[in-house]
Parts: sequence; C-alpha cells; structure tokens
Amino acid sequence: MVAASIGTPAIPGGGVIVLASVLQGAGIPVDGLIIVIGIDRVLGMFRTAVNVTGDLTACLVFDRYYGLKESLKTIASKTE
Repeated sequence: MVAASIGTPAIPGGGVIVLASVLQGAGIPVDGLIIVIGIDRVLGMFRTAVNVTGDLTACLVFDRYYGLKESLKTIASKTE
C-alpha cells in the first residue's frame, strides 16, 4: 500500500485508480468506489489548492532567506 501511495500519479482522479487496486489487494469490495468517485472531484480541487498554496509559500520563504543573499552577492560582484 505504501508503494502504491508513492506511485500515485499527479493527475486529477489518479488516486481513485490506485485506491481501487489497494482495495482489491486488501479484499475489500470495490463497489463503494462509485460514491468515492463522485465526491473525489470536489475534494481533489481542495487538495490541489492546498498543494499549490504550500508550494508558493515555500518558494516565498526560500526567496526571502536565500534570494536576498544571492542578490547581495550579485551586487557585491558588480561593484568590484
């Protein structure tokens, strides 16, 4: 199950395909997956929004702490 979760494709609805294979492997009936497919579209939008927000926040944090140092190095090398 861990290998399946790592290998989940980063496409909308990709997790449902992996979920179906994991459910079959665990011996759980896949019949209830139809309900999950209907709800997963909306939940996928929220997961994507959180993922993008996290990525943008990480970029801003790294730029704040490391981008300033690189800018100072560039300015210092131009003045020499």
